[in-house]
Amino acid sequence: MVDLGFVGPSRPANDYRLLSVTDGDTPNIAMAIRMVSIDTPESHFGGGPATAQATLERTRTRLTDGTYDVLPAELRDYFAARITPDAAERHLAAGQAAAQAHEEMITARLARPDGTQRKLAVIATGELVESKG
Repeated sequence: MVDLGFVGPSRPANDYRLLSVTDGDTPNIAMAIRMVSIDTPESHFGGGPATAQATLERTRTRLTDGTYDVLPAELRDYFAARITPDAAERHLAAGQAAAQAHEEMITARLARPDGTQRKLAVIATGELVESKG
């Protein structure tokens, strides 16, 4: 065996839902993917709007109490002003609207002239883009 010195990205095991098996070494699983270079508001936040709002309130406090003084004052003031009592609800609503727009785009772009749906191609980058750890 030749050692090329390549070490692939290491990721923890996940428990994805098994949909079917094509043959002995090809499982079909349900797995969410992140799209590279696309950033939209989250449509779900652990704990819901109340938890998200509490996180935003802590951030607003840090913007005004000196924690983030490395940022220019105008930027801190701008961000703090955006964190209103309904900021989490607005953020989550924007995420849901983005998800709906994406669903509509996929439906339109993958539609064949005969009304059937094309498959969506996914190319794995092999690069860990975001880590929750």
